Amino acid sequence: MRRRIAPSVALALAGALACRGGSGGGGGDGGPAAVTACGAATDCGGALVCVDGSCVDRAPPAPSCTPPSRPSISLGPPMTASEPVTCTTPVRSSVHPGTQLLGELRVGQEAEFQVPEGSWSVTIVSQEVAASAPDEIQLDGFPIPNSVVPAEVRAPDGRVYYDELASVPEDGDGYPDFTRLLGYYGGFTPTSGALTIPNTTPGLDLARSAGGLPAGTWRLTVNDYAYECQSMSGCTGGGGSGRYDVRVITRPGPIASTGTLDLDVYVASLELTAAQAARDPNMDRLFQRVASALGNAGLCLGRVVLHDLPEWARQRYASVNIDSTGPCDPLSQLFTLAEAQTPSIHLFLVDELTVTEGDTQFQIVGIDGSIPGPSGVPGTVNGGAVVTLGDLGQGRCGSAPDVAGCGTDRLAYIVAHEASHWLGLYHTTERSGTLFDPLADTATCACAACAPPSERARCADRNTDPSQEPTPMIGSYCADDARTCAGASNLMFWLLDDARSNGSLTPEQAEVMRLNPAVR
Repeated sequence: MRRRIAPSVALALAGALACRGGSGGGGGDGGPAAVTACGAATDCGGALVCVDGSCVDRAPPAPSCTPPSRPSISLGPPMTASEPVTCTTPVRSSVHPGTQLLGELRVGQEAEFQVPEGSWSVTIVSQEVAASAPDEIQLDGFPIPNSVVPAEVRAPDGRVYYDELASVPEDGDGYPDFTRLLGYYGGFTPTSGALTIPNTTPGLDLARSAGGLPAGTWRLTVNDYAYECQSMSGCTGGGGSGRYDVRVITRPGPIASTGTLDLDVYVASLELTAAQAARDPNMDRLFQRVASALGNAGLCLGRVVLHDLPEWARQRYASVNIDSTGPCDPLSQLFTLAEAQTPSIHLFLVDELTVTEGDTQFQIVGIDGSIPGPSGVPGTVNGGAVVTLGDLGQGRCGSAPDVAGCGTDRLAYIVAHEASHWLGLYHTTERSGTLFDPLADTATCACAACAPPSERARCADRNTDPSQEPTPMIGSYCADDARTCAGASNLMFWLLDDARSNGSLTPEQAEVMRLNPAVR
């Protein structure tokens, strides 16, 4: 996350890149109303959704959760990892019962896994074995992290739910339209990566309408960018040496409109210990505000457990340089210290995030290792989210939420944003205004259509002057009430705007969050 010279904040992801009816409600006379059968959302006329073959206003709630919740904050055991002498890229085990271990597989190799009846989602976690793959490749002379993501994920009926090389349609402005794909992956995640499906509008509709993903034997093909590079023009540094430990986690049904999420919080600060944080009323306010924000997605924030890091780690990581976020860089090495054996979100609190390169218009104050996070496999090099503590306890805080005047509320907004990245959400509109999330119900703000006319020549896809920064799509450009040139109020807009950000979420965003295996 970056703070602007004016009080706006950019919410950044490490290496972010974009690659149905009638009602089921009761009648006025108390008699039963007809329930309309459906096969997709379009059968329900727009006001309702198709859930397990019936048009309803929403899925039933989980019995254990009525948001917003009041989270339980406690002091957990300290982390005790020894200081490493060299870079470490560990292969971690899953803490989710029932995780399927597919073994050590080479890129290009196909493997099978089982999806039980009624499963809501599938998460595939891949971890590089024995430094077998390069960290990056070169594409047309530019370095690209060697992300690991399946080439293909195929259901028992032959339907391809994710295709790494799928042709991406374009929207009316000529920008990629990921909302028409069954699955989407848009991150730079070398060494370790996670893919959760469904995560797009068509994918969500298929699974929701049928009451879950197709049961039976699924297939995936192991892949990384280096393997793809071998057949791409202008790409060098590729190869087929990569070997990955592949694990599959299925999220059981039934599909629900609510769910509970836990946080493990690691304190890497020279100003604050976990014990002090557990007693700090600002921390209580912080996580209560986070719970309120996540409640907009039907989520209850359950346990918040605070952990100290070893003294050597506090000294090394209280200030983290994020000019580079490769597997051996400070951010990724910090994430390997997330050793709490729980299927939670793993959040790190640091004193500052520093950059020495790039523009100074926005200051990063929050960042994720990957989208989604590797829920249930803690301690990977991309398995964490980090925020800075500078805002905690600052400003004037009243009884109502106030991201503009209350530093703790601002920090809570940042935490909720980064947690939502972990759960699978992308920015609704990226800074450039040329990339958008894969959900059709979120507003977009295209640079070509929404930037002031005088700024459009500097849109990232049009700018021909390398000495000029591309036009950033700030909140004032994206504040209409329509579906276009809008979205500045959304929790997942790339920029926190004091005048416009209210943490809103759409139904499809909330659904993506709830199907993550970190939610119970």
